[in-house]
Formats: sequence, C-alpha cells, structure tokens
Amino acid sequence: MGRHVITDTLGLVLAALVIAANVHDTTGGKLLLDDLAAAHPSVSKVWADGGYQNIISTPAPNWASMSRWYRGHG
Repeated sequence: MGRHVITDTLGLVLAALVIAANVHDTTGGKLLLDDLAAAHPSVSKVWADGGYQNIISTPAPNWASMSRWYRGHG
C-alpha cells in the first residue's frame, strides 16, 4: 500500500492519498498533485523528495505554475 501526503509549512495536511501496492509511487505523486492543485489553487511552491523529480519536472497544466524544489534522494 502506498501513502502520499502533502502538508503546509506548519505540517497541516492539505492532501492525502492511499494507493494500491501495485501502483507506482510516481503515479500516486501525479494524482496527489492534481488533487492539491484542484483543492488549493493558491499553492505556488512545492518541496518534494528527489524521487519525484522526474515526474514533476514536466508538470501537468493544472499545476504548471507551481515552483518545484527537491530534496536529494537516497
């Protein structure tokens, strides 16, 4: 089972997603960012784990305006 969570800088949950174990984490990350963009259109910056860098370096139109920062993966 995969779990994805997006919080604000205070740690308050903005979006959460639980996916089946056979769904790749990158797919879950895309779905969660779509949910975030729809529910919180004012979000303008996202910090993400480096493991998500490839999927969100070319963003979908609904979250293209977000600045993206990555933490090193490994």
